[in-house]
Amino acid sequence: RLVGFAGKRDTDFIEDRTIPLSACMTPVSDVATAFHPCTLEEVNEKMMTLKVSYLCVVDTEGNLKSLTTRSDLKKNRDYPNQCKNAQGQLVCGAAVSSSSADALDRADALAKAGVDVIVIDSRNGDTQEQLDVLKWIKQNHPSVDVIAGNVAVHSQVRKLL
Repeated sequence: RLVGFAGKRDTDFIEDRTIPLSACMTPVSDVATAFHPCTLEEVNEKMMTLKVSYLCVVDTEGNLKSLTTRSDLKKNRDYPNQCKNAQGQLVCGAAVSSSSADALDRADALAKAGVDVIVIDSRNGDTQEQLDVLKWIKQNHPSVDVIAGNVAVHSQVRKLL
């Protein structure tokens, strides 16, 4: 549950670092908020209208669902072609090693955490280890994109397809 907000402006000049955060944070009644669900465009418009640096998106019970910052607004404006997923979030990727004993556990944990793409790290793109990890990921998490390689000849590509 959102109880307040503590940003740099609230804490920059506090020398006594033993005081509780509640003593210096902006109380929830003064925090700029929007209600979930809302679109990124609605959040951007509200931030510009209120001229605030942060906007907390909360549900009907006051639980924090997301936080949007002024720098988010500027990045959306300055980089309109940034790589985003279907939910409008920046694409997130992570790697697993095809030769690692925990490759499948790591891939499973990454997929369950919501990663968009998994990169299989391997010295040679068509090793049996990499093919096994690729097959397992696509069977168990078909919606997760996978990047595999590195390949030098078309026969290696065929194995990965």
